[in-house]
Amino acid sequence: MTTTKNIHRSTHPETGQVATRCSKTRTYSHAVWVRRPAGLDRQEDELNLSTARRRLSEYAAVVAAGAVPDLHTPDGPRPSLLTVEDYVGFVAHEHDRIARLEARLAEDDYPESEWGVAAWTGRLGLAAKQAGAYRTKGYEVEIVKAELEVK
Repeated sequence: MTTTKNIHRSTHPETGQVATRCSKTRTYSHAVWVRRPAGLDRQEDELNLSTARRRLSEYAAVVAAGAVPDLHTPDGPRPSLLTVEDYVGFVAHEHDRIARLEARLAEDDYPESEWGVAAWTGRLGLAAKQAGAYRTKGYEVEIVKAELEVK
């Protein structure tokens, strides 16, 4: 008994990148290609840096106090399973993370990310809806018709 397989291909119009998706029973008419602009990566790194600095100060305060605070649960406070030594490791990790983020933010030119298929859809309307969701997040979006090959 032979089984057929639907092979869908989509080629990005600018880059020529080809994406493939196989399915036994489904048919896709469109692919939604997305790419994050470099500006979004920079904004995310700035946010991550401020978060890392805040966490570092919280972790360092625990290490300086020499005691791990209790957890606050709906049933009331209970002892944490973490130790001060765990927090010493957290401090070291956040120092590394901050150094990595500062070095990346010091670069003038953030590289553009590559295009990739975020969604395969069976109708143009669904592709437009998916594309809109990614556009509101700041992504660059292309809707490309998919080619079907049955094997």
